[in-house]
Amino acid sequence: MSNTRIILVEDNPLDVMLIKEALKQSNIAVTALEHYANGEAAAKAIAALIDPPDLFLLDLNVPSVHGLELLRIVRALPQAAAVPVGIITSSDATEDRIKSEQRGANAYIVKPYGYHDFLTTVGAAIVELLKRKPLGHSGSGVRRLRLGRAPALPPTRRRKRSATARHGSRTPSRNPGKERR
Repeated sequence: MSNTRIILVEDNPLDVMLIKEALKQSNIAVTALEHYANGEAAAKAIAALIDPPDLFLLDLNVPSVHGLELLRIVRALPQAAAVPVGIITSSDATEDRIKSEQRGANAYIVKPYGYHDFLTTVGAAIVELLKRKPLGHSGSGVRRLRLGRAPALPPTRRRKRSATARHGSRTPSRNPGKERR
């Protein structure tokens, strides 16, 4: 992919570095990556857009202006309304996912914890988002893309049920060698 222009709103410098590496590893030739670490600066830049980018990548939890408000601003601009928007966040909260979808996000990407997982998950999501780029930045409706999941947490151990709960009023034999009747 060539001549790609991306607006990235992310306040974590390490995540910015990882996103740049994911772009590189995914062979995405970025001609301009406009990075904003502050929601207020991003909101002003987005509101003043004349020529929209090919993709917006928005973190939800940035200083000053929340990522969902930035998404609302993007979708309110006629010249940027059809541009794909990826929410890239550490939040796996269902409420954040729902609000992002309701406000028109094309993808909700939960930042993976491992280096390799981050590069592959984020890179693949960006490639998919760029495939949705409308020709001439005016296109049809928004399609949803859901990639990325937070790593699974280890299962919680279930409490062993008491002998009464397992066997009613009977108590199991204390001698494992003897069979119960």
